[in-house]
Amino acid sequence: MENKSISLLSTAPKTFESIVSDMITPELDRIIVDDQHGFRQSKTTTTNLLTLQHSIIDSFSAGLRMDVIYTDFAKAFDKYPNEYNSKVHGHYDPARFYGAPDTPISQVKLGEMTQWIGRRNKSPSALAGLFSRAYWRWSHKYVQPKRATVAPLIHIITGSMLFFYTINYGKIIRGRNYKHH
Repeated sequence: MENKSISLLSTAPKTFESIVSDMITPELDRIIVDDQHGFRQSKTTTTNLLTLQHSIIDSFSAGLRMDVIYTDFAKAFDKYPNEYNSKVHGHYDPARFYGAPDTPISQVKLGEMTQWIGRRNKSPSALAGLFSRAYWRWSHKYVQPKRATVAPLIHIITGSMLFFYTINYGKIIRGRNYKHH
């Protein structure tokens, strides 16, 4: 019996992902070295280990020395935050903050804002967690409900328009001074 994964996404995000993936994959295949395994088509972590085993056997057969260093990145990029405790918090929710609770920003008075900002963790991993939680909250609210609407597609289109307007603002502002005949 073959195991098949279950997807909770509506068809619009899956279609968008497929289109973006088809556009990006050929470009990445030109840039990424052929020895990269794990997320490329027909190159799994198992094929990586088999390739390594083949290289080791060839080296020993030829009487050559080989040094191998494997790094476990799971410890550096753990799946769960350090503050998460499954016995206390129950099932893990990527949209939830598991750190010590603090005053919500909506309840912070203007005079206390500098102290409130000073208590924030500003490390790169904390900022990555912030954006990750924001994405998952957005995803839970707009992309994954049973009756999803076109709202996520409109958000993506609007965000793309704002992004491209921002990066092309210099050209746009200079363009209004040109005389068109």
